[in-house]
Order: sequence, then structure tokens, then C-alpha cells
Amino acid sequence: MIARACALLLTAVLLAGCAAYVLVPPGRTTVGEGLSVEAPSAWSRVAGEDWPIVWTHDGIFLDALWFMPGIRDGQTLIRASALSSDAEEGTKKGTVPVFRKDMSATEIMELFDATMVRALNTSLASASNLQPVTFARLPGFRFEYRFTRQDRVERMGVATGAVRDGRLYLIFHFGSAIYHLERDRAEGEAIVASARFI
Repeated sequence: MIARACALLLTAVLLAGCAAYVLVPPGRTTVGEGLSVEAPSAWSRVAGEDWPIVWTHDGIFLDALWFMPGIRDGQTLIRASALSSDAEEGTKKGTVPVFRKDMSATEIMELFDATMVRALNTSLASASNLQPVTFARLPGFRFEYRFTRQDRVERMGVATGAVRDGRLYLIFHFGSAIYHLERDRAEGEAIVASARFI
């Protein structure tokens, strides 16, 4: 079983290797509009992406930080083009969920779940354990998220965020349940804790 899981992870690494990356050095870095974080170590950022901004160590489906900074009212959490081939038309028709500035934390968690199911092409996903927290010195929220894609590798992570001036700022850190999440948990938590509005 472990050998099969490792083989699936290797396949994911090889597939993730097709993406182009740019180095994010240690230190404080601006991510998107109006948010900065401090990274204890170097990460690789997926090149050319506007939102979400994606950082990884070993590959985007093994371990990643997804930054969704400054999502506006009426905007999807992820670029419509990344959700599905018909997502742009679906957004116009109201079938692709969008952020609304008056959403509660529960509604944002449900929006995140509905978005990720489409973005990750999976029905094996769930959000849970919603809690109030401080994010970037503002009242915010966090919740846990787990999902399994077609490779049958379970991923787990935590989404943390807040709404400021009617815009949503969210960081989602996840990794493979069998290895990457525990390896990077402390660093992911440190990056989220370092979030500051510019």
C-alpha cells in the first residue's frame, strides 16, 4: 500500500514538473494586491499565474500554498479559465460560485469547497472545523480541508483568511496526508501568521 502511494506521489511530481516556476527567496514578499507574508525558506512560485498565486516545494499537487489575495465582490476565488472550459460562460450565467462581500465565514467556507471541487476535478472533498482566528491582525477565520484527486492520494490542509474593505484575503496551505503536510505544517503556519496588509 505504501509502495503504491509512493508511486502515485512520484507520478504527481513528474506531472507537476511540467509547470514553469520562479524562485521566491526567504524573507518578506508581496503576494497579490495588498498582502505580504514572510517565508522562512525558499519556495517556487508557478510562473505566469495571477490568482490564485501558488507556491510549492515539491510540486503543486504534493505541497502548496495558494494565495487568494483581494478577491472582489462578484469575483471567483480562482480564475474562471482554471475552473473548467465553460467556467467563464458559467460565471455570466451564475452557475460558477462567486464571492460576495457580505458573506459570512460559513458561506465563504462553502464557496471555497464548491470552487475547489471544480478546480481540482474531484467530488472527494470536504471542508470542516470552522473557527474564528486573527488573520493579518484582523478578525478572521480558519477551516480544515481535505481532498483526493484521481491519483487517490489524500491531501489535507488549512485555509485561513479575513474580509477587509469588502475584499477576501485567503491563504490555503495543503500537502499530501502521508508526508508533505506534516513536514511543512510549521512553516505553513508561520507564513500564515506573518501575513500583513500593506
